[in-house]
Formats: sequence, C-alpha cells, structure tokens
Amino acid sequence: MDSYVYLEQGVFEMKTELRDNWITALRSGKYNQAREVLHGGFNSYCCLGVLCKVAGAEFEEYAPDVDYPDVVWENRPVLKGDTLADEMGESLKSSFLQEIGLSSTEEQELIKLNDDERFDFIQIADHIEKNIPGE
Repeated sequence: MDSYVYLEQGVFEMKTELRDNWITALRSGKYNQAREVLHGGFNSYCCLGVLCKVAGAEFEEYAPDVDYPDVVWENRPVLKGDTLADEMGESLKSSFLQEIGLSSTEEQELIKLNDDERFDFIQIADHIEKNIPGE
C-alpha cells in the first residue's frame, strides 16, 4: 500500500494515517529531539527522523568520514534495504519524499523549524497538522 495519494501531474498528498501517526509520535514524548541530523543517538531524532521511524525505517551505523574511520554514526535510515537519507544523513532523498507525499519545500521548512528556529516537537506537530494536508 502506498503512503501517498496522486493529485495531479506529480503532486502528492500524504496519506492521513501516516501523517496522523507522525503527529502522534511527535507529541508522544517517546523521542528526544536532535538537531541537524536525522538520528543523533540516545533515542534522539529530528522531526524527519521521527517520520522515518513511523514509516518503519531502522537506523544503521556507518562511518561517513574516511579520515576518521573509528567514528561511527547511527543516523542513516534504511527501509526495505533502501537508504532514505542523503550522504550525511541530514535530509531525506527525493525518492522517499515523493513516496510519502512530502514536498522538498515542506521538508526544508521542517528542517528550518527543527534546527534553526528550535521549535519543539509539539510545535512542529502543530505546524504539520495546520500546514501539511492529509488525503
């Protein structure tokens, strides 16, 4: 079952169930908030990292820097064998955004709210509820 609904000419809308589960997870208090990474360890995630968890992703360890091979990160979300994030694990791949029905503009706004404006998860959940439509 797809997690988005086709509207017209490549425009997507997130399925209400995924959107509502994401909002519930953000408000649950289950996750600590991270900044500038999808997963920061110690059960901390940015709002998009929480979305990945809600979508069923697991976060795998990897060493992103060949100059420091002993430094291991756990911020690369993987779902059904596919990596959902960019090289540094800071934002989501466009193919995953399209699959879940989130535009890159919405992603960038959420990154700004989480990292730059330092909104907490409750404020971000309120923003999603008001600004990101479900089907």
